Amino acid sequence: MHKKTALLFMSLTLVCGLTVAPVYAGELSEIKQRAEQGDSQAQHDLAWRYLYGKGVPKNHAQAIYWYEKAADQGHFEAPYGLGLLYDGEAGFAQKSIMAGYWYEKAAGAGHAKAQYRLGIMYDGGRGKAQDRAQAVYWLEEASKQGNADAQYYLGLMYRNGAGMSKDLYRACHWLKAAVEQRHPGALVVYNGECNDTAFSQYADALREQERQANQGDANAQFALGNKYADEKDAAHDRAKSVHWYEKAAEQGHADAQYRLGMMYDAVVGAGPESNADKSAYWTAKSAEQGHARAQFYLAMQYVYGVGFPSDVGKAVEWCQKSAEQGNLNAQFYLGQMYETGQGVPQNADTALKWYKKAADQGYNPGMSAIRRMKQSK
Repeated sequence: MHKKTALLFMSLTLVCGLTVAPVYAGELSEIKQRAEQGDSQAQHDLAWRYLYGKGVPKNHAQAIYWYEKAADQGHFEAPYGLGLLYDGEAGFAQKSIMAGYWYEKAAGAGHAKAQYRLGIMYDGGRGKAQDRAQAVYWLEEASKQGNADAQYYLGLMYRNGAGMSKDLYRACHWLKAAVEQRHPGALVVYNGECNDTAFSQYADALREQERQANQGDANAQFALGNKYADEKDAAHDRAKSVHWYEKAAEQGHADAQYRLGMMYDAVVGAGPESNADKSAYWTAKSAEQGHARAQFYLAMQYVYGVGFPSDVGKAVEWCQKSAEQGNLNAQFYLGQMYETGQGVPQNADTALKWYKKAADQGYNPGMSAIRRMKQSK
């Protein structure tokens, strides 16, 4: 580098706090060569340079080209880069639907910043159909990874109750997390609205629930199981959830038995407590009490041999019981059984009957099955 140029760059670095290293022609040439040879990191770096004009003129098409090359190879940052580009970053034209598409790709891979931006899109209905539940989901995913902006935004959502129930405890929980990372906006809101009252009220309510549960109240035990199972609750604790569900289940609480069966399932529960035999035991207990969802779940356990030897006849029996109680999943599956002759004599009319019952409840697969069968006649 020319001596005057080097001195100028050093001066700018000291005065303006610049941290971007100067781009040497040889270095850029090497990045391009590696990118063309299929190096995903070089492809990402080259796209970034075209996006921000670092060592090359800004070029929208080239930025997209190289980001997509890197994304196709599974580069973690590339989908987020594409999301930023389509979101109007660095002065490029905004295309919100495409931004949402790429943010979702990155968010699904665990990219915290993409999760935050996707959550905001769902909250505001920009680039995605407005969906507050999805907004909360993605903002919480980002918040759990320590993204302070997401923690602040989520805290405001819970404080304001926009499209959801107000929850001062959760609001203060996430605002405090953002404050601990020195988020300036969070500090102002937290100091103004969060105090010991919100936390003490939550703690008092939890203690009262535990007092009732410890006295043997099955409904309180089930409610505590739900609270500790809820990942959105500040008290979330899987082990405590299993403990209280078991206490209620042992007293014959059908909902607790069903939830316990789900938690012990290695696929659905996917927790450290997974146990196929226990899952089958508690699901059967609940099903025998007439719990419709447990009956369908038990039918599936017999289909796939989870905790029991596979038994299609038993599966049909429990699926029928559940379907007759109006469980739309059971109605649809029973339709499939009659259509294909799985465990029952093949019968198109009976299949259509059960598909129709599911469709009448708004179940789209049931509607599709009816159209398919009518077209094939």
